[in-house]
Amino acid sequence: MYTPIPLCKQVEQINPDLEFIKYFSPASSKVCLVRDHAGVQHYILKLADKRKHPIVPESLHLSRIDNILREERVLKELSSLDGITHLVEAYHSDNHVAILKEFQEGLPLDESDSLYDYYVIRRTIENMHAQGLVRIDVKYDNIIKPVKPGDTKLPPKIVDLGSCIFYNEVSFREFDKFEKEDLAQLDFMFFRIL
Repeated sequence: MYTPIPLCKQVEQINPDLEFIKYFSPASSKVCLVRDHAGVQHYILKLADKRKHPIVPESLHLSRIDNILREERVLKELSSLDGITHLVEAYHSDNHVAILKEFQEGLPLDESDSLYDYYVIRRTIENMHAQGLVRIDVKYDNIIKPVKPGDTKLPPKIVDLGSCIFYNEVSFREFDKFEKEDLAQLDFMFFRIL
């Protein structure tokens, strides 16, 4: 029988050294802000419960798990790429699959951002394409620009890579189409300054 467990307890089950801070709005998986017990370092924890809730359709339940596993694989492949938040640790247990990622403090991009931001993000996307990844889900909420007083040149980072697909999962024609769509989405975000 399925028994719901509070999110703060799920975080504790995954890693007792982490402390739950905040839950972000519902997504395909549970996403929350956590910190180490010293309160020094903040992280993003994405998790999916392997125990199926009785009212959740099987396909949705499996896609939540698959999204976490996909992002884990993507982050491992891109471990040396600048311009993204990186994987810190992956967790696989009987009850959960989860990834712990760097937390990028800042604000989502908006249409008032600069050409510098555009070229930094474009370079990151092109590097991802060169490594065989497309369908990056380029949108304002998935790109965070660090905000620190007096420093306007900190580069933005792509923070959500759960929808990416690998070159061997699609045909060459589809890969080319997704590649063009990724860059078109970026151009659309910056259309006022291009």
